[in-house]
Amino acid sequence: MTPNTENVDVLICGAGPVGLYLGCALAETDLSFCILETNPAPLPHSRSIGIHPPSVGLFDKIGLGDQLISRGVRISKGVAHHDHGVLGTLDFNLLPPPHRYVLAVPQFETETLLEARVEHRRRGSVRRGMRLTDFHTDGKMVHAYASGENGDQHAFESKFLVGCDGKNSLVRELAGIGFHGKSYPDTYVMGDFPEHNAEKDRDTAHIHLHSHGLVESFPLPGGMRRWVIKTDSFAEKDPVDVLCRLASDRTGVTLKPETRTMISAFGVQRYLASAMVSRNIILAGDSGHIVSPIGGQGMNLGWMDAAELADLLPQIVRGNLPVPELRQYSRNRLKAARTAIRRAEFNMTMGRNTRVPAIRNAFAKLMLKRPFNKLMAGLFTMRWL
Repeated sequence: MTPNTENVDVLICGAGPVGLYLGCALAETDLSFCILETNPAPLPHSRSIGIHPPSVGLFDKIGLGDQLISRGVRISKGVAHHDHGVLGTLDFNLLPPPHRYVLAVPQFETETLLEARVEHRRRGSVRRGMRLTDFHTDGKMVHAYASGENGDQHAFESKFLVGCDGKNSLVRELAGIGFHGKSYPDTYVMGDFPEHNAEKDRDTAHIHLHSHGLVESFPLPGGMRRWVIKTDSFAEKDPVDVLCRLASDRTGVTLKPETRTMISAFGVQRYLASAMVSRNIILAGDSGHIVSPIGGQGMNLGWMDAAELADLLPQIVRGNLPVPELRQYSRNRLKAARTAIRRAEFNMTMGRNTRVPAIRNAFAKLMLKRPFNKLMAGLFTMRWL
């Protein structure tokens, strides 16, 4: 070990929502860690917004539940529509306590809250502007190398390296872990606009199973609403005009293009790592699994990874559990990811154009009635993962 080498128990690559949550959880233990992040500051865009009840519970576990809830909007129900009216209501009050809602919080706000907690508990543990460049492991220690913003070089030794570095994970690539999947034919456009019916809809999501394609809208903090609309093809040109036109055609709501604060066109994919663990290299979040965003499961799934890992690592480092116990982590998380992928595929199927919408609508109407409504509320809020 050279004088410039920093020794930690856990080296985390990526200060997104998953890496920061893992840092918060490890800060509650006696393990040493640091988090490497290429971006000099959190990205300001509101990407993921939906925080499901199990994840709100995970924030309770690290002492941030109340602060998170205060920053968000509680969505207590979702109203399903078809071309000519209402199919039914998905009532989240049917969920078990304490969190009977989906919490809508912009990802930037969530990451800011998590990073502040990590820095409060372990000042200097988040290293922004530092990019992992290489590592090797002998199975006992990981020797990692990173480059700073000014090209300065840094070296680390750690018992474990955790890749929370997203879909294009360098950690996964250098560990030689396979990553297999596909792109779906589905495309969408997404944007944030001022709430058009604030009095009535502040706690309500709307899901339009229109015969020409899905329209979803969710309340956001600050009197805004997020719209997600299925398109016939990728809306590379003028996505805001496409969104406003489709919203009007399918729901009758008039959105003004100049009032939008965010707009994005996107396709959807599914990918799964061949394993979440290779020796003492571990994956968590999007580095290990990519799930269609329809249903809002991806970020939440990553937090579940991090929470399970945070329970295991202190016991392994202290010698109370053998390192092979991480294989069970890998099995658990891949199983959960496969389940989430199937649920997302169901959501997309329900929102696709169909030649016989009456059959789809009849099924949706049935599932929103007793006794199925309680089951559907659980499935749509990531219960049993």
